[in-house]
Amino acid sequence: MKILIVYPNLPLMITPASFVAICTSLLKELNCEVQLFETTLYSEDENQGMLYKSKLGGGRGYNLDDLGFSLQPTNKIIPDFVKKVKEFKPDLLLCSTVEDTFRDTNLMLESVKHLNIPHIVGGVLPINAPEHCLSSSNIDVICRFEGELVLRDVIKSFKEGKNWKKTHGLWYKKNGKIIKNPLQPLCDINDIIPDYSLYHPIRFNRPIGGKIRTTIQFETYRGCPYSCTFCNSPTTRTMDKNFLRRKKVERVEEELDYYMANFNPEYWFIIDDSFLARPKGEIFELCELFKKYKLPWWCNTRLENIDES
Repeated sequence: MKILIVYPNLPLMITPASFVAICTSLLKELNCEVQLFETTLYSEDENQGMLYKSKLGGGRGYNLDDLGFSLQPTNKIIPDFVKKVKEFKPDLLLCSTVEDTFRDTNLMLESVKHLNIPHIVGGVLPINAPEHCLSSSNIDVICRFEGELVLRDVIKSFKEGKNWKKTHGLWYKKNGKIIKNPLQPLCDINDIIPDYSLYHPIRFNRPIGGKIRTTIQFETYRGCPYSCTFCNSPTTRTMDKNFLRRKKVERVEEELDYYMANFNPEYWFIIDDSFLARPKGEIFELCELFKKYKLPWWCNTRLENIDES
């Protein structure tokens, strides 16, 4: 079975996304052939958006030559995507989208609609605005929450010739109505080591801390205990009160060892919503672990989680 992961990302918006890496690892485990199409390196102007913001921030003084990037004009996104789809001939398209990339998501799916390839659209926007996503004539199926268990069941149903749209965790359109399947239970975030191998090596180059560094992102927990009104994270707790889960320190070490052996990172980018929102003993344990790699690292946190110790 062939799966094409579609990642309509903004230029330099984030280090290689763990969504892609998690899906890659899972799909390989399920003996699927998987490829990636992303839009990160399409832009008209390096002095706009996140490319420009990076110049003003941690990447002061860098240029695209330093990053190894060669930007392509945005009018090539659709022709390049259509070419990729026709050459690879996927059985399923997996797409992750946010509000900023929803337009591109629609355009890309519209461009291959005549090929009748099944698709699933997941990500922050389908979780928080499912009806809005399904109001698009180009989107038929969305993932309403976490994707790991959903994707396993979808692939199993595909291979067994069953109606994969009935998989728990999916919403889909049928005869003008939205069918809302029940949610899946939460996954164990210790189960999968994300596989970033589909990304081109230059995508790990990131202007951060005043230098261009090979940067790998990872999570040590999923969810957030806080209720900031500007953030989408609190929504996850309204869907499941147990959404906040932490990885075992031993599993974090196994994951980082894998990255060191395969990607030679120079910087860790921790994507936890608030890294220090955990028992203090565990914080010190993780910090001791990070010493092993002798790499600088970045994280999110909140002031109330910081003290002199």
